[in-house]
Amino acid sequence: MRNMNRDKHIDDTYGDQGGLCYTILLFTVRFVSDAQLPKYKGFALRGGIGNMLLDEFCMREQLRKKEACFRCEFLKECIVQRIMYAPMEIPAVSMSEGSSEGYVVECEDRRELVREGDTMVFRLLLFGKTMYYLSPLLSAVYRLGIAGLGSDQAQFETISIQNERGDYILNGQDIFKDRYRICRLERTIDRRLQKMIPKDTLELKFLSPIALKKKGTILENPTIEELLKAAERRIYIMNCFEGIPMEEPKGIEERLGGLKTLACEYHPTVIPRYSSRKDTKIYLKGSYGTLVVSMKDCEDGDREWILRTLLAGEVLHVGSNTSFGFGRYRVNAGER
Repeated sequence: MRNMNRDKHIDDTYGDQGGLCYTILLFTVRFVSDAQLPKYKGFALRGGIGNMLLDEFCMREQLRKKEACFRCEFLKECIVQRIMYAPMEIPAVSMSEGSSEGYVVECEDRRELVREGDTMVFRLLLFGKTMYYLSPLLSAVYRLGIAGLGSDQAQFETISIQNERGDYILNGQDIFKDRYRICRLERTIDRRLQKMIPKDTLELKFLSPIALKKKGTILENPTIEELLKAAERRIYIMNCFEGIPMEEPKGIEERLGGLKTLACEYHPTVIPRYSSRKDTKIYLKGSYGTLVVSMKDCEDGDREWILRTLLAGEVLHVGSNTSFGFGRYRVNAGER
């Protein structure tokens, strides 16, 4: 691949500096042979990318195999740790140790059989300092295509990589680093609001399983109130990740008094995930579905907060297992 811009340039066209930032890499790949694939591909993609990064950058393979990275003298400088397990800049209250917030894999392709020549689309959503590691991630995806995806080792070639506007970062063999863009979350929300037709009714469609916990149990039918709390929690965690001081969210119930659920339909699911590092299969729970709510009786200030919070969660994902693509939804309210 040829680098068409040796001096890395991040074109921040979205306004003021500061606040939560992210970038989107939209990959289109083409399979080179027939193959079986897991139905839910977020685990296979993230795990495969992680293994390719380890193969390329790990300096102490014997420690890697024993899950003893903490003993490695290169731990603080390890690119794999900085990408896969990027540390929080500010500790988040009540957050599980070892949680990873640096990037999310999104893939909504549910096919389990692909043919030679079939294409597939997936996205990498990179946050904060993880955005710096474009080159290692591109290399990891390229090498994953050679090694193969899933237990059937489905090989693929990367056709293109686009930013969130559809501009090509990779087209053929050419890399255009000047098209690598930073998005600011607040500006993204502002643009979404400008396109929306004002309505009292919102529909939330879950594009991947949502896994919200209550007292240690995954909820099969989460309410809009629980979803908003999870979105506010996610905003708080991502601010901590980027080192932006923010108080832990509390007492948001008073904003939700006029919010009403009009309809909901959930389909609980269990997704198996194989952990190569632990050499075991894990079963993760979540729910697909739709949720329709009314803000008709909400006060104007509460209405705006609810909508902005939901739109933030739309980008950031909510709940557990977000790094594998869980908790992705779309807010539908009609657009101009």
